[in-house]
Amino acid sequence: MNTRVRFLQSKSLFAKMIMKARMQKKLTQRELALLMERSHGNIASIEGGHSIPKDDSFIISLAKALDIDSDELLRQAKNERMKHKSHSTAYPAIFSLIFNMFSIVNEKDEKDILNRFELRILLFKEDEIELAKNLIEFFKLNLKLDEIPANGLRPLNHYFISWCKEIEDW
Repeated sequence: MNTRVRFLQSKSLFAKMIMKARMQKKLTQRELALLMERSHGNIASIEGGHSIPKDDSFIISLAKALDIDSDELLRQAKNERMKHKSHSTAYPAIFSLIFNMFSIVNEKDEKDILNRFELRILLFKEDEIELAKNLIEFFKLNLKLDEIPANGLRPLNHYFISWCKEIEDW
């Protein structure tokens, strides 16, 4: 799979919440599937970010089984459903910009940019939901790239700038 496709198919927050809670309970996907009376493939699809259950009662049962706040899980499921349907039509200029960026960047630079970002996410091992919250705060103009966020994660610029002593010392 090429880098662009893998980057754009990253898991939803809903999927990550399910996977994180399942792992904290030390359950395999198969065990969760048995507990929820679903197929292993269904649970794998949900955790992989490929599907979001439409049945709210199933989401509530899943939340209870995983000790997750059911209101939060339902809210996240609703958000993900809406995002899948409306983002590209609601924000065509942003999607066009991203598409154009990937259309004009040469393959080597695209790979370098995405690999640097991907590798640093893996290397820094910071909570991805908290990192996502920091990106939101940045886009809301409440956080500068070089500022240490309130949640204690590293500054966002560490994900983009050239490797330096500041990153090394963090």
